[in-house]
Amino acid sequence: MSDLRHLSVPAARNVERITAVSPILLRVAALLDWRFRKGVTFRSEFAPDLPFAAIAPSELEQILVNLLSNALDALAGRPTPIIQVRVRLADDAPVPSIEILVADNGAGVARSARDRLFEDFFTTKGPEAGTGLGLAVSREIARAAGGSLMLLDGPASWPEPAVTVFKLTLPAAPGSGAGPTP
Repeated sequence: MSDLRHLSVPAARNVERITAVSPILLRVAALLDWRFRKGVTFRSEFAPDLPFAAIAPSELEQILVNLLSNALDALAGRPTPIIQVRVRLADDAPVPSIEILVADNGAGVARSARDRLFEDFFTTKGPEAGTGLGLAVSREIARAAGGSLMLLDGPASWPEPAVTVFKLTLPAAPGSGAGPTP
């Protein structure tokens, strides 16, 4: 079964591992626009003067597609569904890093599922709706880039209530300075 997981991770390419986060996030949101049009509010907040992230654009895109798709799935049938994304410099990282927080006001992740959430082939969606690879692959991509992906224990401070919050931390690209912001 681990062979299938390795097939889903992009192969190493001779790609520059430096990415401006905000354009990638906005592109992913545009890709998923058809799902947001079903009544989901999307809010994004970008810190000014963000450095570039030390990750290939396609890898960051894959992580964000997985996180936003999961958030959209969690909001199905919820009243006033909201996804909020915050991109900022990480305060607590040992090296200069960028933190991307993805929050939703869905039903939340059951306590019984939290320990298995990043396991290969584990899904809370049922066999017809998910492979159980999205979070596992996303965490491995983050780790390979020198970062991390985790589910936060409690709601964070947001303009709107948030139940589930994932935190993606990626190292800043050395010498990248500030990246463009929208």
